[in-house]
Amino acid sequence: MVDMRRLYSTFYLVLSTGVTWAALSQDRVNYPSWALVGPGQFNAFHHAVIVGTYTYIIPFALLSLPVGLGMIWLRHPSISRSLVILVLAIGLFGGAITTRLAIPIQKQMDYGDHQHIPALVQQLITIDLYWRVIPGLIALAALAVMTYQFSGPANKVSSSR
Repeated sequence: MVDMRRLYSTFYLVLSTGVTWAALSQDRVNYPSWALVGPGQFNAFHHAVIVGTYTYIIPFALLSLPVGLGMIWLRHPSISRSLVILVLAIGLFGGAITTRLAIPIQKQMDYGDHQHIPALVQQLITIDLYWRVIPGLIALAALAVMTYQFSGPANKVSSSR
Protein backbone atom coordinates (compact mmCIF):
# COMPACT_ATOMS: atom_id res chain seq x y z
CA MET A 1 0.00 0.00 0.00
CA VAL A 2 1.35 3.41 -0.96
CA ASP A 3 1.67 5.96 1.83
CA MET A 4 0.69 9.18 0.04
CA ARG A 5 2.11 11.47 2.75
CA ARG A 6 5.45 9.71 2.50
CA LEU A 7 5.41 9.92 -1.30
CA TYR A 8 4.37 13.60 -1.25
CA SER A 9 7.01 14.46 1.35
CA THR A 10 9.70 12.69 -0.66
CA PHE A 11 8.69 14.62 -3.79
CA TYR A 12 8.75 17.90 -1.84
CA LEU A 13 12.18 17.25 -0.32
CA VAL A 14 13.73 16.30 -3.66
CA LEU A 15 12.09 19.21 -5.52
CA SER A 16 12.89 21.85 -2.89
CA THR A 17 16.47 20.71 -2.39
CA GLY A 18 17.05 20.62 -6.16
CA VAL A 19 15.52 24.06 -6.78
CA THR A 20 17.40 25.66 -3.90
CA TRP A 21 20.71 24.07 -4.87
CA ALA A 22 20.25 24.96 -8.55
CA ALA A 23 19.51 28.60 -7.77
CA LEU A 24 22.48 28.88 -5.41
CA SER A 25 24.97 27.19 -7.70
CA GLN A 26 23.76 28.99 -10.82
CA ASP A 27 24.18 32.39 -9.18
CA ARG A 28 27.60 31.55 -7.76
CA VAL A 29 28.84 30.22 -11.11
CA ASN A 30 27.17 32.52 -13.65
CA TYR A 31 27.44 35.98 -12.14
CA PRO A 32 31.26 36.12 -11.89
CA SER A 33 31.59 34.95 -15.50
CA TRP A 34 29.37 37.80 -16.71
CA ALA A 35 32.10 40.33 -15.89
CA LEU A 36 34.46 38.47 -18.20
CA VAL A 37 32.27 38.72 -21.31
CA GLY A 38 33.08 41.58 -23.65
CA PRO A 39 30.51 44.33 -24.20
CA GLY A 40 29.81 43.21 -27.77
CA GLN A 41 28.98 39.65 -26.73
CA PHE A 42 27.23 40.32 -23.44
CA ASN A 43 23.64 40.44 -24.71
CA ALA A 44 23.93 37.11 -26.55
CA PHE A 45 25.71 35.48 -23.62
CA HIS A 46 23.19 36.80 -21.08
CA HIS A 47 20.27 35.70 -23.25
CA ALA A 48 21.66 32.15 -23.43
CA VAL A 49 22.02 32.00 -19.65
CA ILE A 50 18.53 33.39 -19.07
CA VAL A 51 16.97 30.92 -21.53
CA GLY A 52 18.61 28.10 -19.57
CA THR A 53 17.29 29.54 -16.31
CA TYR A 54 13.78 29.88 -17.72
CA THR A 55 13.93 26.33 -19.07
CA TYR A 56 15.57 24.41 -16.24
CA ILE A 57 15.08 26.35 -12.99
CA ILE A 58 12.03 28.62 -13.14
CA PRO A 59 9.43 25.91 -13.90
CA PHE A 60 10.61 23.83 -10.94
CA ALA A 61 10.82 26.91 -8.70
CA LEU A 62 7.23 27.79 -9.61
CA LEU A 63 6.13 24.20 -8.98
CA SER A 64 7.81 24.25 -5.57
CA LEU A 65 5.43 27.00 -4.37
CA PRO A 66 2.15 25.04 -4.49
CA VAL A 67 3.94 21.85 -3.43
CA GLY A 68 5.41 23.73 -0.42
CA LEU A 69 2.00 25.13 0.46
CA GLY A 70 0.55 21.63 0.27
CA MET A 71 3.32 20.37 2.55
CA ILE A 72 1.95 22.51 5.38
CA TRP A 73 -1.02 20.12 5.56
CA LEU A 74 0.02 17.01 3.63
CA ARG A 75 3.52 16.43 5.00
CA HIS A 76 4.56 13.26 6.72
CA PRO A 77 3.88 13.67 10.48
CA SER A 78 7.58 13.36 11.31
CA ILE A 79 8.43 16.56 9.39
CA SER A 80 8.26 19.85 11.26
CA ARG A 81 5.58 22.22 9.94
CA SER A 82 7.64 25.24 11.07
CA LEU A 83 10.59 24.14 8.93
CA VAL A 84 8.30 23.73 5.91
CA ILE A 85 7.01 27.27 6.48
CA LEU A 86 10.57 28.58 6.91
CA VAL A 87 11.69 27.06 3.57
CA LEU A 88 8.55 28.37 1.87
CA ALA A 89 9.14 31.87 3.27
CA ILE A 90 12.78 31.85 2.17
CA GLY A 91 11.71 30.79 -1.32
CA LEU A 92 9.15 33.59 -1.53
CA PHE A 93 11.72 36.06 -0.19
CA GLY A 94 14.25 34.91 -2.80
CA GLY A 95 11.66 35.35 -5.54
CA ALA A 96 10.89 38.87 -4.33
CA ILE A 97 14.59 39.80 -4.20
CA THR A 98 15.07 38.39 -7.69
CA THR A 99 12.19 40.37 -9.20
CA ARG A 100 12.79 43.59 -7.27
CA LEU A 101 16.60 43.80 -7.21
CA ALA A 102 18.36 41.27 -9.45
CA ILE A 103 16.26 41.50 -12.60
CA PRO A 104 16.39 45.34 -12.77
CA ILE A 105 20.20 45.19 -12.52
CA GLN A 106 20.29 42.55 -15.26
CA LYS A 107 18.11 44.77 -17.46
CA GLN A 108 20.57 47.63 -16.88
CA MET A 109 23.33 45.30 -18.00
CA ASP A 110 21.39 44.33 -21.14
CA TYR A 111 20.18 47.76 -22.19
CA GLY A 112 22.53 50.20 -20.49
CA ASP A 113 26.11 51.24 -21.05
CA HIS A 114 28.14 48.03 -21.29
CA GLN A 115 31.15 49.75 -19.71
CA HIS A 116 29.33 49.52 -16.35
CA ILE A 117 28.82 45.76 -16.53
CA PRO A 118 31.72 44.86 -14.16
CA ALA A 119 30.39 47.24 -11.47
CA LEU A 120 26.83 45.97 -11.97
CA VAL A 121 28.02 42.36 -11.73
CA GLN A 122 29.74 43.18 -8.44
CA GLN A 123 26.54 44.80 -7.19
CA LEU A 124 24.59 41.71 -8.25
CA ILE A 125 27.04 39.38 -6.49
CA THR A 126 26.79 41.41 -3.27
CA ILE A 127 22.99 41.50 -3.35
CA ASP A 128 22.91 37.81 -4.17
CA LEU A 129 25.23 36.84 -1.31
CA TYR A 130 23.34 38.63 1.45
CA TRP A 131 19.77 38.34 0.17
CA ARG A 132 19.69 35.00 -1.63
CA VAL A 133 22.73 32.83 -0.88
CA ILE A 134 22.75 33.11 2.91
CA PRO A 135 18.96 32.56 3.15
CA GLY A 136 19.31 29.75 0.61
CA LEU A 137 21.91 28.03 2.79
CA ILE A 138 19.53 28.34 5.74
CA ALA A 139 16.81 26.72 3.57
CA LEU A 140 19.20 23.89 2.64
CA ALA A 141 19.99 23.33 6.33
CA ALA A 142 16.26 23.24 7.12
CA LEU A 143 15.70 20.77 4.26
CA ALA A 144 18.52 18.59 5.63
CA VAL A 145 16.88 18.59 9.06
CA MET A 146 13.52 17.70 7.48
CA THR A 147 15.17 14.88 5.54
CA TYR A 148 16.65 13.57 8.79
CA GLN A 149 13.28 13.89 10.55
CA PHE A 150 11.66 12.01 7.68
CA SER A 151 14.23 9.26 7.24
CA GLY A 152 15.97 9.21 10.63
CA PRO A 153 16.06 6.30 13.08
CA ALA A 154 12.65 7.13 14.59
CA ASN A 155 10.95 6.59 11.20
CA LYS A 156 12.54 3.35 10.06
CA VAL A 157 9.94 0.86 8.96
CA SER A 158 10.58 -2.56 10.33
CA SER A 159 11.55 -4.90 7.53
CA SER A 160 11.02 -8.06 9.54
CA ARG A 161 7.64 -9.76 9.30
